[in-house]
Amino acid sequence: MSSKENSDDLTKLIAGATDAKSPYTGGHCARVPKVAEMLVDAACKAEEGPFADFRMDTKDQRWEFEVAAWLHDGGKVTTPEYVVDKATKLETIYNRIHEIRMRFEVLLRDAEIATYQKRLAGDVDEFLLEAQLAKEKKQISDDFAFVAACNIGGEFMADEKIERLEQIATRTWTRHLDDRIGISNDEAVLKNNTPAPTLPVIEQVLADKPEHIIPRTNSKPFDDNPHGFKMDIPENQYNLGELYNLGIRKGTLSPEDRFKINEHTII
Repeated sequence: MSSKENSDDLTKLIAGATDAKSPYTGGHCARVPKVAEMLVDAACKAEEGPFADFRMDTKDQRWEFEVAAWLHDGGKVTTPEYVVDKATKLETIYNRIHEIRMRFEVLLRDAEIATYQKRLAGDVDEFLLEAQLAKEKKQISDDFAFVAACNIGGEFMADEKIERLEQIATRTWTRHLDDRIGISNDEAVLKNNTPAPTLPVIEQVLADKPEHIIPRTNSKPFDDNPHGFKMDIPENQYNLGELYNLGIRKGTLSPEDRFKINEHTII
């Protein structure tokens, strides 16, 4: 077997592994070489226009082009799966909507407890209390349902939806347990950028916290850009803010996510 044949096998192995990484791009690496070859054939046959003088006649030229086509997506091995497969706006390694749901569950329990405390005090009409509790529970449930719907993503996020998210975020809940224990060193570093609050602490049900910002470690991802890439580089590596992500206008990807995906072309 020739060195080219060995190289071709390795090339297709890498492309196959890249395709297998995500069901959303499955088969893509195998289709691109076929489409690319059709485009080259059409360009070579052109007798006028911008490709009139285009030629790719030698076997080596064709082989080099085919290898490039097979490996065009190889950089995706560096793209985290939770970014490639980001099915919801709050997706990281898991869908953080579950954390937010639990906060709304706490709000429901708090509403019930507050009602029972007033009933024990005996200074308010019980029928009025029950009506107020039912209204409050419905509002909490409706607010969470709206947040959950925003998490799915879509074609367009209207201004009034952003405003409602911000209004919902003004709701608060009380956290009694330390959120700086049982976490990884990387999480601890981000959290320790701000002083630990005294417990119990009142927090918003939706928040953009300092520890949601993951700084960019490489300020020059293009290595001074010798190839002329034209891509906006977000200030941060990631921004995991809950409001920030829920407010994504289109789809599920933040500017940081989108840059990370596009970065595979540089790799």
